[in-house]
Amino acid sequence: MRNLHLFDPVLEWLDGGAQHTAGFNMAEVVTEDPECGTVCCIAGALAIFNGFPRHHWHLSDVEEALGLTDKQSDQLFCLTNSNLSYDEISPFRAAATIRHFIKTEGEVVWTAS
Repeated sequence: MRNLHLFDPVLEWLDGGAQHTAGFNMAEVVTEDPECGTVCCIAGALAIFNGFPRHHWHLSDVEEALGLTDKQSDQLFCLTNSNLSYDEISPFRAAATIRHFIKTEGEVVWTAS
């Protein structure tokens, strides 16, 4: 893992309740080309808040920038190790999970509370 500072603006946004046009929503996929550069998920927030080329980034770009394994990416962005649905992931739950990920140097744990 590397470049964990890329999470800083995302954590600030999540801690503030993710106030944005579309807000934070892990279940939302934005297929249009919004003028605001809508950010709904963790990977999208990482890309937009860290200057990835708008509308031309891919999940693999975020994975590479952070040095994530496929397993870490799947668990952090796709909840593959959780019984939670995307709709259950609040900004505060996402922030807690990211902080645990950073603290443990790569362990993704989505808690039920």
